[in-house]
Amino acid sequence: MSHRTRFVAVLVALAVVTLPACGERRDDRDRVLDYLRATQRLAARYVYVDERFDNVITGARGRKTEVQGLREDDFKFKARVLFNGDDGFDEVVADDTLAMRFLDPATLAPLVNKDQLAKVDLETEIEGVSVLDVLRSRRWVLDKSAAPSITVGARKASELGKDPVLDAITALQYVEQAVHEAQAIERWSEDDLDPAYSSSEEDFPKPSEGSGVRRYDLVRPALPAAVNRSGRDENAFPTTKQFRRMAVYVKDNRVIQVREKIDLRGKRLDDFINYNRAVLKANDVDPRARAQFDAGVKLRPKDPRREIEFGRTILAGLNITLNSLGVDPVLIRNMTLDFRDLGSNVKVDLPQEETVSGNLDFLSVTDSGKAAAQTGSTGGGSSASTTTEPAAPADTTATSAP
Repeated sequence: MSHRTRFVAVLVALAVVTLPACGERRDDRDRVLDYLRATQRLAARYVYVDERFDNVITGARGRKTEVQGLREDDFKFKARVLFNGDDGFDEVVADDTLAMRFLDPATLAPLVNKDQLAKVDLETEIEGVSVLDVLRSRRWVLDKSAAPSITVGARKASELGKDPVLDAITALQYVEQAVHEAQAIERWSEDDLDPAYSSSEEDFPKPSEGSGVRRYDLVRPALPAAVNRSGRDENAFPTTKQFRRMAVYVKDNRVIQVREKIDLRGKRLDDFINYNRAVLKANDVDPRARAQFDAGVKLRPKDPRREIEFGRTILAGLNITLNSLGVDPVLIRNMTLDFRDLGSNVKVDLPQEETVSGNLDFLSVTDSGKAAAQTGSTGGGSSASTTTEPAAPADTTATSAP
């Protein structure tokens, strides 16, 4: 058994103790919540990127999902989803109507709810041609009653990535949830003696002087208090909020960009290694297992990029334990959200050419497709989605910094 395999095996057995909480901090939470809620009401062009990484434990491959689009309001929006830079599919919603087009037919299968598919009439006005045939031919299908609702409550980390367009359209709600979960929200300052993130972690863009942009950082809450691992209380385990770094950029009292990284690096990785040592000791883990853990720690790379991969491996090991206990796993990803033309006269229209009417309720992007999947369907909501740029604006590219 390799050192890394033994190291991960020890991680799977981890219990939980606490790290010391920080002292009293200033808190701009209410201010940032006001900015988020004001921005949610505005029409905009947007780019949302969700980047996942290779999992050396499970063998799952990473992928970068990008959603480019327009939002007129809660009932009118369109988007293109790209996977690893390649076009996937277009989605347009206008009131009750949903229009879908798959530029890469291979991206259709992950969105098909197979149980729901068996219940849906797939006929179209073209004799002998089904809805699936049309979608596979890269043409638009319009369903006048399949528009999904985007009113969602708190979502689990495991749900993100199944419906990229929903993730993008509701991204500010996700950020609001993260703000509530944070210990505090602090305005970033170059002169801050106690910043939210240590210098070994700090890699978010700094607002340019005179730009009018303010940056607010989410302070991570402390890890849970020490408990005996024999318990099943999910609040006793580390979760995404303890590993999230997030910066919210604001200009003219509107959110123009959000950046999130959920990983382990630098000082935070040091802290978590010490935390795990305390966990093993507190739970009377066999000294040989502790020695294996220490041997694994010695494999920590000195190169910063490889150190980040090392930290993701530790979190992947933690997720094995969380999954076995039915606790939502830590979301390991990078996310960016960019807005342009906030409050402008953005208009969303349905496609007019080469469209075919048909029933789309078998797709997991619809409310029917989601509901069927949640009640036991084997549908395709588990894999990645793709959204192409449905006549999307030419300038919906992500900005590198505010």
